[in-house]
Amino acid sequence: MLIDGPAPLRRESDDGELFSYLVHLGVHRSNSRRVPIARFDVVLRSGVLNASVLLVDSPRFDIEPLIYKPEDGIWDVARLVLSALLTPLHSI
Repeated sequence: MLIDGPAPLRRESDDGELFSYLVHLGVHRSNSRRVPIARFDVVLRSGVLNASVLLVDSPRFDIEPLIYKPEDGIWDVARLVLSALLTPLHSI
């Protein structure tokens, strides 16, 4: 699995810092047969991370707002989004 971005898709606005991650299946960046499987659109504002997720063959959905630290980098933010997607909604 490869995660591309956010460099080409990053921008600042009055609403906060906005960027997207594109997630592909592929062996290596040079693999021309990479298959896109997801896109994460992220907004960072005042310590709160909001993200919407678009998965292949699924409707877009929003994850619950998350808290991030000002020193978090783009890969820390990606990890937060992935963790939210992989964490069960209910713990036993």
